[in-house]
Amino acid sequence: MLRDGNEGMSTIPGFSQI
Repeated sequence: MLRDGNEGMSTIPGFSQI
């Protein structure tokens, strides 16, 4: 879930890069 670059920000905005 927070692995998706687009849906990652759904949990953590910083994880959106991953």
